[in-house]
Amino acid sequence: MSRDYHRQIVVDWDGKIPLDEHGHHLDVESLVPVESTSPWNYSKHQLKNGVQSYKRINSARRVALDHVCNQDLLGNRRKFQWGTELTNPYGVLQWAIGNGDDFTCFDYAFLPDGRVVLHATFNTETGSYIGDCSYEVVTALDAPNVAMGMVGEGIETTCMNEVRHTKAGWNQDPYYFYRCVKLSCDPNLNTPDFSERQKRFGGKRIDKYCELPEGISKAVW
Repeated sequence: MSRDYHRQIVVDWDGKIPLDEHGHHLDVESLVPVESTSPWNYSKHQLKNGVQSYKRINSARRVALDHVCNQDLLGNRRKFQWGTELTNPYGVLQWAIGNGDDFTCFDYAFLPDGRVVLHATFNTETGSYIGDCSYEVVTALDAPNVAMGMVGEGIETTCMNEVRHTKAGWNQDPYYFYRCVKLSCDPNLNTPDFSERQKRFGGKRIDKYCELPEGISKAVW
């Protein structure tokens, strides 16, 4: 599976954490200045003294304007920064509910201040649409419940669209995302070392630990 996190222009800040134009958090450690696409270009005309003249192609502001849909967010600034996305459900495609044509996918990340970003995106090939359905920034304590809510919405979406979740296709049951968030946010320093397969398909031991109903792993989707 891919790990496709894109660079975005920083347009705002959540404290010390950069945000893109959609209000999504970016990786603080990835920040780099936006530079012109081609800093200098030789002009076609030589000066009489034989010295080559130069002409700037695209300024940093022009580059930023080309990458931001809502250009009003940039104001009159001339200096900008790139930042890498912390979450991109469709780019990562690690957690998903649905089939190959219509599915909800998920991603999550921790912020430097300890909060958790939970991100869900819906994709439908049959309807030619892809877009965010949820983007939440919560405490680590609240993250598992929010993740469960997102999973519930993903399951409801498959039901409304008369789509069956394909365990074999995604190599996971619908609660894989929830289990990962639950275990990642677990305050218990002695969290059991569950295998990747247990996280993906559950089982009595891991589902009990994650407070999932008994038998949920064997449910037919």
